[in-house]
Amino acid sequence: MSAVTLKPTDVAVCISQSGRSKDLLITANLVRESGATLITLCPSQTPLAELSSVNLAIDVHEDTEIYTPLTSRIAHLVVIDVLAMGVAMARGPSLVNHLKSVKRSLRGLRLSPKSIKTHED
Repeated sequence: MSAVTLKPTDVAVCISQSGRSKDLLITANLVRESGATLITLCPSQTPLAELSSVNLAIDVHEDTEIYTPLTSRIAHLVVIDVLAMGVAMARGPSLVNHLKSVKRSLRGLRLSPKSIKTHED
């Protein structure tokens, strides 16, 4: 598990809709024991929020008895996008060049639309 290899200068991010997942709580404890900073995106007043160094509270109330929670997923995605944009802006052009390089390297892994067989073929 990579959580046990973290150092006090490292940062780990844990994301949870409930803040109560057993496996994630175990991992979060390992992060804290390593001395690393733990940033969480989860509801406030949850075990995961209590373990965090910094909790970005996402308190969305949904009736999960009837349907799968969509609002909380969208809220998590919005916060993650804002954080990603903030990091990209802070890192500047060097990050943009790095991301372009990563994207170029992934192009070869995609199938072209012509190479995909359909049932009609």
